[in-house]
Amino acid sequence: MPLVQGELETVPVPSESGRGQKIVRCARCHVALRSRYPGGGEIAFVRAGTLTSPSLAPPGLRIHGALKQPWLALPPDARAVDAFYDPRVEWPTEAPQRYRVAEQSGRSNPPFPARPMATPGAADARTG
Repeated sequence: MPLVQGELETVPVPSESGRGQKIVRCARCHVALRSRYPGGGEIAFVRAGTLTSPSLAPPGLRIHGALKQPWLALPPDARAVDAFYDPRVEWPTEAPQRYRVAEQSGRSNPPFPARPMATPGAADARTG
């Protein structure tokens, strides 16, 4: 996924697991673009809202819902969890296989969203 503009910086941050994670951010505005979780190898979880066409990658699961502000209404059919999640429970049935294939190929395609992914090149990462 090509970077459209800007520079990136990787920021190590603590996590609930205690193992931390690496968040790649725009070096200028510090918006989070993607994360790499411990044990996830080179698989990156992309923040869909940072894509040129975010509507092509709707969320498959909303995490940390306990932190959601009361004024933010989720759609009635939204899948959401209060904190992080257990992939064995929450991932769609095909996701573990897609994860293994991505891991073996060296590609960074996240197992979410469960809905069809954007066509290659249609949604590029953008920074502020």
